[in-house]
Amino acid sequence: MPDAEIAVAGHGTTARLTEALARAGLRHLGAPESLAEAYAGACLAIAPLRGGSGTKFKVLEAWLHGRPVVVTGHACRGLGAVPDHHLLHADSAYGLAAACGQLLGDPALASRLAANGQALLLERFLVAPPAGENGRA
Repeated sequence: MPDAEIAVAGHGTTARLTEALARAGLRHLGAPESLAEAYAGACLAIAPLRGGSGTKFKVLEAWLHGRPVVVTGHACRGLGAVPDHHLLHADSAYGLAAACGQLLGDPALASRLAANGQALLLERFLVAPPAGENGRA
């Protein structure tokens, strides 16, 4: 997919890292306060996480913005997501790239995964406010 653009967002970056990302053909967004604009222009999200603990908010945030997600096994651990139903899963660089290509080439699959991911997000992770005056006690 020669026309595909990959944007990277995150904290703790240096000018040296930004330059290295640019040499690799990646656009560095820095650490924006909100990723809403980045998601608005994105076809999909990639969560190539290999470590860390707790809930993987990168995946939940992508679903919140209605984007299909390509993840490593670690990135979807504990979410209750089913590969090929809620997201695509791969643990190698080649596998992640192939999954991204699959989504870019199949808009119907991308749409289905995004919708299923959003449904899981609503079912398992978002809490509705209590009944009453806009949830206020």
